[in-house]
Amino acid sequence: MENVAVVVFKVPSEGYQAFTRLEQEPITPGYTVSQFDLVERKGDQLVPHDRGDSGVNTRDDVWKGGLIGTLVGILGGPMGILLGGAAGATVGIALDASDAVQNDSMLGQAAGKLFDGEVALLALVQEDDPIFFDRIFDGLDCTIIRYDAADIAQEIEEAREAQKALEKQAKESMKAQRKADRQQKVEERRASIKASFAEFKSKFE
Repeated sequence: MENVAVVVFKVPSEGYQAFTRLEQEPITPGYTVSQFDLVERKGDQLVPHDRGDSGVNTRDDVWKGGLIGTLVGILGGPMGILLGGAAGATVGIALDASDAVQNDSMLGQAAGKLFDGEVALLALVQEDDPIFFDRIFDGLDCTIIRYDAADIAQEIEEAREAQKALEKQAKESMKAQRKADRQQKVEERRASIKASFAEFKSKFE
């Protein structure tokens, strides 16, 4: 089965230790890891620290383009904040971005697992039994969460659509605000011109 594994470390240095272990042995008889990123939550930002690629190509163009890298980009950007990355909430993806509601989306869960100052390893792994991949983290204080990679890929696509909707909505809102601001300034100038005429005419009365 193909999974996205999110491994959250309470001790940041142990995250780097785990990354090195995985970098040394990304492929074994028990698992195959094609992509893996080490990231850190800093406030609203998800900061990438290191990236690994075993060189294993996938047949799916989305995966081949970097499923993990795309996931990090989503969780570390504006959508990550909407999905709960900053507050630890699980706010779901909504194609109608104005109607985003809380639900159990996997991206929302992933965003909510990592809190400020914590380090996480995100990996795309193929495995039949999780015990083999989990051995990489023996002796480390961490939590391992798995998500179906195909479901994550689909949610990423939906998140992209939601982000486009948000950007469109934001542009329309800014355009409407600029129009309202301009109209207010026009009215202020009209009042000023009228006042100037009134003052000028008063001199001849």
